[in-house]
Amino acid sequence: MTKLIEDENILFKYVPFNTNTLKNLINNELWFGKPKNQNDPYEGEFVIDGFEKDLSKERKIELIKEIHKNAPSFIPEEKYRNDPNDRIFLWDYSFWIKELIKDLFGICCFSITYEEILLWTHYSDSHKGLCLVFDQELLDKSLKNQNSDIVKSNITYTENIPHVKVNFREDGSPFVNGYSQLKFKVHNFEYEKEFRYIILFDKDESSQRAVKFDKQALKGVIFGENMSIENRRTIINLFSSVSGYNHMVFFVSTKNIETGSISAMEVSEQHPDYYELFRDQGAEEPFPFFTTRIEK
Repeated sequence: MTKLIEDENILFKYVPFNTNTLKNLINNELWFGKPKNQNDPYEGEFVIDGFEKDLSKERKIELIKEIHKNAPSFIPEEKYRNDPNDRIFLWDYSFWIKELIKDLFGICCFSITYEEILLWTHYSDSHKGLCLVFDQELLDKSLKNQNSDIVKSNITYTENIPHVKVNFREDGSPFVNGYSQLKFKVHNFEYEKEFRYIILFDKDESSQRAVKFDKQALKGVIFGENMSIENRRTIINLFSSVSGYNHMVFFVSTKNIETGSISAMEVSEQHPDYYELFRDQGAEEPFPFFTTRIEK
């Protein structure tokens, strides 16, 4: 079964060992976090190329009212009176639309590799957490069943913030394709080899960000090298007690000093920790090795 984690169809999700992870596994859910809450400060950032000349005066007034709907009515008029080139308006619109994208969209991040040490360090509690092993095809299907508008994508890493063109709807209102903008990250994160799913939530649903997945899509778990035996056994017991997870395969990661990467070994009956990890499932304690002294 080691071939499982070498399959090109597999996605890896690094998570810490905590109550949120346990809850998500029990409920077979994935959390789609807000872009503005991610660890990349440039998440969802972009530069809007000028579009104000294509905007009618009436539509511009409507947009200004929407942008400042919580502000005193006199502020927009004062603010834009001395803005003949619409520079202030363009800045305000850019900030407003980016904040909407960062607040209403949800992203769930994976990687196509389990071997990168920094991923374990940054997202799996310094190797004390775990890495979930998903079948991408089954995950695609189950997430689509929950939300048909979900988009999946590899990440494009760039040294420059993307420039975008504002599109216009039939009624003349401008919009920016948020799905497209969330497919970019700055090149500093290239080591992550990220793959992500993206969802646009309704305003009323933006706080409910847990999305169900088919349990069959989750194929296994890789334990972090520094994860305690007790926590590993807790994960195994969880999957043993929750219906639908009886197909799970477990691996233990170790650092590879020669390559500077992470290796993973399946926890089979020959693994030295097999009994300790699976004793609650009826694993038999191995025979102790001993020698007999022969009297001369």
